[in-house]
Amino acid sequence: MRATVHLTHHRGNWLGEHQHHPRGELKGELLTYQRTSKRGVLTVATLRDPNNHIAEPIIELLDVALYLIGPQGLHLRGLERLAVDVRYQFVVQGWVVEVR
Repeated sequence: MRATVHLTHHRGNWLGEHQHHPRGELKGELLTYQRTSKRGVLTVATLRDPNNHIAEPIIELLDVALYLIGPQGLHLRGLERLAVDVRYQFVVQGWVVEVR
């Protein structure tokens, strides 16, 4: 589904009501799927360019859970993978999704 995503955390820290993520609002095609990992099966949400499904996702949310649903959209919570030096770090992330 086509959606606009507002990120609720920056590097794992919650952004207040009047703070905005440096990436701003992200627009694209919201897709969910299940991925097998060492921990088992993870539900993953991705936001992709609607005109290019082959390219890497704009953003990805791992171990995603539906937190809230309403008439205009939904709120997803999960983990975001950040590159720190030569390793990856997983931090809390939330998406407020407006469905178009």
